Amino acid sequence: MTLRSRKAEVVEALARAHNEDRLHHAYIFSGPAGTGKLEAAEEFAAQVFSPAGLFGAGDPAAALARIRARHHPDFLLVEPEEDAIAVDAVREAIRQVNYAPLEAPLRVVVIRDAHGMNPQAANVLLKTLEEPPPHTKFILTTTDAHRLLQTVRSRSQTVRFPPLSSGAVAAALGPNGAHLAHWAEGSVQRSRELLESAERRGLHGEAARLLLGEWEASPRIPSAILAFVEGVREEADVELVLCSWLGLIRDLAVAGLGLPLHHEELRGRLEALAVHRVGKSLELAEKCGAIHRFRVFRERNGNLRTGWDYLVPTLQLAK
Repeated sequence: MTLRSRKAEVVEALARAHNEDRLHHAYIFSGPAGTGKLEAAEEFAAQVFSPAGLFGAGDPAAALARIRARHHPDFLLVEPEEDAIAVDAVREAIRQVNYAPLEAPLRVVVIRDAHGMNPQAANVLLKTLEEPPPHTKFILTTTDAHRLLQTVRSRSQTVRFPPLSSGAVAAALGPNGAHLAHWAEGSVQRSRELLESAERRGLHGEAARLLLGEWEASPRIPSAILAFVEGVREEADVELVLCSWLGLIRDLAVAGLGLPLHHEELRGRLEALAVHRVGKSLELAEKCGAIHRFRVFRERNGNLRTGWDYLVPTLQLAK
């Protein structure tokens, strides 16, 4: 599925529901970063802000331009500051929705990265969703819906934005993006971040080279990787390293089959190593599982050093 087609599906479905007076009061747009969740919310708002909506003679393009310039009084966007959404930001949005829309038939409130709401903010929102104000619709975008309060999820309808295909990611990135699409895990945003930052490209490549070096020298103690991850502390960098390693694990599983690789520059070394890994695909699957458990541990515990100390040894290959 392409970025454009999924957005169009969502916008048309919600605009149709609005025209048929069956629009829910709250939606959760859930999916990986860079899959068009905020853009779909903006485009939906533009449709219903137009005089005749999706199926009439309104001017959604003009409304969309105002929304994206943040100049439309009936479109409210609540965004995280330093990766968190404070209670005051949610309270201010709630205060405004107690009044009737100024221009449009309804008001749209978008809470971006809603999983970043602190507990107080989430509870303020919950009280509003329990008794939703008239003429107001809420859209919560998130990359991790399970971090939202269960009671917030139960009072909202979830709209899923699946990962994009590698071809769709490459098309969105343009001519320089094809070689990044395989590692993006369906996220245009993740690929753009790598494409635009030489430092991040270096981190991505260094993570793969170090893990491959440890595999080639296995079963030695992975001291080089442990020293490397000591300097990986930012959340975005942690995720970049994990994606690099997942790509490398996948590459080893398919090396020698002539398929495109995440780390194409390491093909020769991977193919040489794969000769000795025939029939050991379960071991590689277990390593993917270890990375997933590391992510869960990070969400619940937050102790990065303990997490690395657990994860890195599990990524070693058995002889």
